[in-house]
Amino acid sequence: MVTVDARRGRQGGEAVNGVYVLLDGASGAVAALLDARVLTASRTGAVSALASSLLARKDTSTLLMIGTGNLATYLVQMHRSVRSYSSILVWGRDFAKAQALAERLRASSQPAVCEAVSGLAAAVARADTVCCATASGAPLVHGCDIAPGTHVDLIGSFTPTMREADDDVFRRARVIVDTYDGMRESGDLLGPVAAGALDATQVRDLAALLVDATVPRRNAEEITVFKAVGSAIADLAVAQFFLRRHNETATTGTGAIR
Repeated sequence: MVTVDARRGRQGGEAVNGVYVLLDGASGAVAALLDARVLTASRTGAVSALASSLLARKDTSTLLMIGTGNLATYLVQMHRSVRSYSSILVWGRDFAKAQALAERLRASSQPAVCEAVSGLAAAVARADTVCCATASGAPLVHGCDIAPGTHVDLIGSFTPTMREADDDVFRRARVIVDTYDGMRESGDLLGPVAAGALDATQVRDLAALLVDATVPRRNAEEITVFKAVGSAIADLAVAQFFLRRHNETATTGTGAIR
């Protein structure tokens, strides 16, 4: 059960609030209650990092985080778990929030250099991996700014009226989605398909990325896009993971899960 309202985030509150109920598959009993904010952020970051582990170049060094909300810290941490970024750039509509996030990341992202940036187009051009998690209704990432070999991770645009990337991004890139069902929900996919910039028959999903050796990055110059909308199976997998960790720590007496 979740409520989502971006206005709350702009007013200093939480944009996403809710609770996840994990039921035991055998007995049907309640096995765990989880904070939906933590669960959503954790699974979103984990799925993006999983895709990035196969699509981002091995020698990638600069990560651009677009967006300063609750997801941003999780996304940076998860992306850094699969690639050794030496530079982390942060951009937000509110530069003060971008600076605050960069400061928090400095404390937890050593030895990477973390800095807030004001020029988005220049930052996109500098980045090897672009991660975008916003509630934007208009494109923020433009294909003309993306350098060859860049991996783009798009998290927002979970309704048909939302956009984080323009048609040119999809015209230039090979596109992977978390699920095919999500293609009916995102303006970032519906818009380019309608404009003829993206051939829906050429889009592959995360499952194919994991099992087909021809789907991950093909060469150093290829531009790749991973578009996530969210899926119940990812929520379930992460909820089960948290429950296993809880049971392990309860057995060993090592304390609470963090």
